[in-house]
Amino acid sequence: MIHCSDRQFVHELIVFELAIRTLKYDFSLLPTFKMHRFYAHMLEQFVESLRIEYAICKKLLAKKGIRLAQFVKVDAYFCDVRLVTAGEELTIRYANQALKIAVEELLFKKLKNESLFPKKHL
Repeated sequence: MIHCSDRQFVHELIVFELAIRTLKYDFSLLPTFKMHRFYAHMLEQFVESLRIEYAICKKLLAKKGIRLAQFVKVDAYFCDVRLVTAGEELTIRYANQALKIAVEELLFKKLKNESLFPKKHL
């Protein structure tokens, strides 16, 4: 069972995981852009900062015996997230649209708080 205080961290872990997956997929599409090297540099820095926060969240939950097992697509509208805790496996059902909105909000928030360029270039 996941304690109430850990549920927010579980949600953040799921959103970070999906954000990183999405950006990695988008990264594969960059060669079709005219200025792909410019965008690739920005995206690499952005993904690296997300990975650092993801790792922190993952370690925190690992100390409490919680880990993300897998995402299972149910249909076009829902997916299940399987979590493993000490002695049991939990499944949480998410609406795909809700996850998409959560990922977008995270990325916009991170972009707003993070400068991708040194101050001298702005």
